[in-house]
Parts: sequence; structure tokens; C-alpha cells
Amino acid sequence: MPFVQARISKDLSDSEKTALQKELTAIIKDELHKPAGFIMTGIESGYDLWLGDNKLDNGAMISVQQFGSANRDAYNAITQRICDYLKSALGTPSDKVYVTFQSINEWGWNGQLF
Repeated sequence: MPFVQARISKDLSDSEKTALQKELTAIIKDELHKPAGFIMTGIESGYDLWLGDNKLDNGAMISVQQFGSANRDAYNAITQRICDYLKSALGTPSDKVYVTFQSINEWGWNGQLF
């Protein structure tokens, strides 16, 4: 049900992408209490990102979409955990990371709406 899209300016190896996917899935599972088997993740590395007029060599835009909504504390925890992971695993400074959240009221899967 949740979809997490990660756009990373740094080129990532396949193993780094796999590790990022596993971490994003774990974060969403823990903080939004969603089954891991229903969390879809998309990762684009080598993505051109600018912050103002500055092209980022190591920045990230993470978008989280989910069916329904969560409280602000959960979103805050997700943001902190994502920033912590990106900093430790990829060296991405937290001030070069945006995280957005979108609540979706109508979500289709397996030929029908939830």
C-alpha cells in the first residue's frame, strides 16, 4: 500500500540500492505499521537534483505515498530515520535531503480499490 520513491543524485551500486530498499521498507513497516510485502519502493540514482542554484553531488528526494494518513509524530520519525540512514550509508548530509508525504484516499490494487 505505501509507495516510497527515492531519487538520489549520487550513483549507487546494485548493493547500495538493495540496502536502501531494505532500509526504506523497514522504516515504513516500523513507523506506519504496514506489512513489508505491500510496501513498493522505486529507486533512481544518478538523478539530477538542485537545491537553489546548487547542483547536488550527494542529495536525495524521498517521497512517501500511502493509503490513508498517519500522525505527524510518525512522519517526523520516518524523516529522522531516513536522514540518519542516508548520512551513515551514503554520506548524504541531512540538509540535502527532502522527504515528502502524501496521503491517498483511493488506492487500487489487484484489479480493485481498497
